Amino acid sequence: MQKILKTKAVACFLIITIALIIIEVGSFSFFYIKYGKSIPKEEIHKTLLPSNETIQTAEVEDPPPTLMKDHVLHPYLGYVRNYKKSQHIFDEKVVKIPVNPHGFFGISPLEKKNKDEIHIALMGGSVATQLFLYSKDQLIKKLKESAFFKNKKLKIISMALGGMKQPQQLLALNLFLTLGGKFDIVINLDGFNEIALPYLENIPVNVYPFYPRFWHFYAAKAIDTDVAGMIGKGVLIKEEREYWRKVFSWGSLKHSSFFLTVWYALNKQKQNEFTKIHNQIRESLKLRLKSPQQTGPEYTFDSPDSLFKDSADVWKNSSLQMSKISKSNDIKYFHFLQPNQYLKNSKVFTEEEKKTALAGESQPFAKAVRKGYPFLMEAGQSLKNSGIQFEDLTALFKKETQTIYKDFCCHYNQYGNDLLATKIANVISNHNFNEN
Repeated sequence: MQKILKTKAVACFLIITIALIIIEVGSFSFFYIKYGKSIPKEEIHKTLLPSNETIQTAEVEDPPPTLMKDHVLHPYLGYVRNYKKSQHIFDEKVVKIPVNPHGFFGISPLEKKNKDEIHIALMGGSVATQLFLYSKDQLIKKLKESAFFKNKKLKIISMALGGMKQPQQLLALNLFLTLGGKFDIVINLDGFNEIALPYLENIPVNVYPFYPRFWHFYAAKAIDTDVAGMIGKGVLIKEEREYWRKVFSWGSLKHSSFFLTVWYALNKQKQNEFTKIHNQIRESLKLRLKSPQQTGPEYTFDSPDSLFKDSADVWKNSSLQMSKISKSNDIKYFHFLQPNQYLKNSKVFTEEEKKTALAGESQPFAKAVRKGYPFLMEAGQSLKNSGIQFEDLTALFKKETQTIYKDFCCHYNQYGNDLLATKIANVISNHNFNEN
């Protein structure tokens, strides 16, 4: 009897093993037939990591529901981060640096300044924010290599926010100087948001291009039930995706071709569902009757080029005003135009970058960079000719053979942020701080 049971157990084991082998081998064939390529295990593994928990859409950043959850309305700056939140997620990571009561990462813009300190205000959008979060120590280190900064205590004060665009930086500088902020140096790192967001986000929903991003959301007195329902569905999709990510990343499942194939299909489905909901929200908002509180003044333009030209002019005029305000407060002002991958001949791309950094090639923000950045570069040269400390960094990565860009929008990896910090520090260090 025991012999029979043992034989049956062995037979069952062999049948299960053979079935699993067939399933694993069959997964390779199924994946190739379904998607026309071999199972990209490394690529799929990345989607199972916690740092990739945000579903990507064809957006520059997370769509309005997430931004509204993380931000609060601000009477002068449009919006700031909600400092009372217990956890802050930025760039798909939990940020350890706290948010101060004024809604920015790090120490307050009104931090008391001691005589032996140099306060450096860093302004701009998400690129400037990431420079602060990931490479502020590199910036300080490189600045202190120069004789002028060597024995001084440097404090970097972030007044940058994801999505911020001029004239928000100008208004922030005015606001915190008015409230008593003390700064010795202002670094303004921007350009992408100013040229891309009016074209990508404001104009399609008939909002004045120089209002803050998603202003129609923030300024709405009430949100209609249809849109609220769509937002709820979007949040539910993200939660479902996160639940299954945890399941498929458990133990040896992430090494199984079968389970990776199932996850790949499920993740793709959730991304498509989320993008569909996101587009429905946009279309619904386009059809809504908006008040002047949401839309601002009417704006007309003849062609995308005229919009890009106007956007570059607002960017230039804002920088001019920031320079004048800085000079009148004995502050040294430095303006930097950030690099972007969609500017032609600005970098030799690695194989990894070709798959990730250029994935948005067909998106509106890529067109905005290709068409609009030349207007920024021309305006920047005008700033420089006016005596402003302006530096065009669009060619910063031109000779870099390593991977720099980490997403299909505009952001850099740690190596790229450190290179950016080093370049900014070198430009500032070469300035004669004894001149008027």
